[in-house]
Order: sequence, then structure tokens, then C-alpha cells
Amino acid sequence: MYSINGQEVLEGAYLLDCNYEQKQVLKTDDYTVTVNDTGFTLVMNSTNNKTFTLFTPTAADIGKRFTFANINTGKLTIAVAGANVQLNNGTAATGTMYSDTDYTAALMIEVTAALKWTVISASGTWSTT
Repeated sequence: MYSINGQEVLEGAYLLDCNYEQKQVLKTDDYTVTVNDTGFTLVMNSTNNKTFTLFTPTAADIGKRFTFANINTGKLTIAVAGANVQLNNGTAATGTMYSDTDYTAALMIEVTAALKWTVISASGTWSTT
């Protein structure tokens, strides 16, 4: 059992966070994000390095937002799928972003065009590669 914002949750369980009114899904292993994860906060709780892999967005996905959080000591990487997909931090397109030393980091991204993810907000320390 784990705790998020003082609330106990079971792995894979959904809960409503009263602070953000957004459902959270706890993950402990690598995960491929799907369009069905829209509106959820995907929370990684692992002492090992793990990756959330983003799907390849189309024009039909524009406006969809996804939030990620890292709450343990493992490095969390957000990676794109496909050579032509961009994850843009506002200054340059990159293939991955990761939180390596900040174990309370959170990241919100949005599909802003076909094949393009844009960072909307971030807290904690995120790096690009």
C-alpha cells in the first residue's frame, strides 16, 4: 500500500485527489501511455529507473493533457515513441525528459499538433536529452 497526498492507495487503484480533482493511477513499472490515460495523473513509485513511453499523437489528439509524477528514488523518464515525434520543452524538441534527483517532480504535457507534445507546466527538476 502507498500514500499519495496523505491518502493510502493500492497499486493500480484510482482515487480522486481533492487538491486537483484529478484521478491518479499508481505505477511501479515501465508503462506505455495511451489516449485513454487523458486526464489522469500517472504516478511512478519505484526505487528503480522506470519509463513512461508516450504514444504517437495525431491531429485528433490535439488538446489532450497528461500529467506525470515521480514519488520515489528511481529515475523517471518520459520518452516519445517514433523518430518523428517531438517532446518540446519550449525551447527545443527532444526525445526524452527525465527526473533524476527530484523525487517529488511532476510534469504536465499536452498534444499541440500531430506528432508534437508540449510541456504545459513542471515542478521539480526535469532534464532533456
